[in-house]
Amino acid sequence: MIKQLIKIFAATVLITQLHPFICDAIEFKGMSYCGWSQYSYSTTDSNNSLANLQQTGCQWVAINVWWFQDTIYSTVIEPNYLLYSVRPESVKVAVDRCHQLGMKVMLKPNVDLAHDSDHWRGQIVPSTAWFNAYRGFINYWADFAEQNNVELFSIGCELVNTSSWADAWRSVASDVRTHYSGPIVYAANSGDEQNINWWDSLDYIGIDAYYQLTNLYNPTPAELAAAWTSRANSIETWRNAN
Repeated sequence: MIKQLIKIFAATVLITQLHPFICDAIEFKGMSYCGWSQYSYSTTDSNNSLANLQQTGCQWVAINVWWFQDTIYSTVIEPNYLLYSVRPESVKVAVDRCHQLGMKVMLKPNVDLAHDSDHWRGQIVPSTAWFNAYRGFINYWADFAEQNNVELFSIGCELVNTSSWADAWRSVASDVRTHYSGPIVYAANSGDEQNINWWDSLDYIGIDAYYQLTNLYNPTPAELAAAWTSRANSIETWRNAN
């Protein structure tokens, strides 16, 4: 039975902890952080942005990094610095800056499509060859996370079409643990979390929570809060049933 809900505020991830022996509530006050060029995390603007973020009371930063495959059918995953892959030495600057400011880091590697504007990562077609390529990608960043004292590592993000490949994902998680000693999470697309049966191979359940809250054009804060309460209750019900 899963007992604990962890919320990341001002970000897109709800995280549920899988350890049944911890019952006290934990709150992550965090923000997703994205760079759109190869050295974007090692600029003065980035350093200043992180300092400003820390001043808001932010305690966690989810640093996003992207590698690419050409289309949903491709089995090669690699950085593309002509798009928005960030070089690892630049990512290191941001990780170090967060730590200097007293903020913890979740490293969140993502796969996007370089030459397939008709699809998105959730439609990537899985295969044994694709998972082999994916392991190379995710283990590269797991090594980086270990070497740079990252506090939490995401092993995947919104890869909806692949989530039914349970054995392959269990293998990915097991392999990552040989490269990274900290806790690991997967960021499920909203709604897909209930289709995943390999959550027990991770430390946390992550949900990129893009749920529709209302059909109203101009809802009040109270209406939005009530909608989120209803959504949180439904997640809690599902979580306690597993």
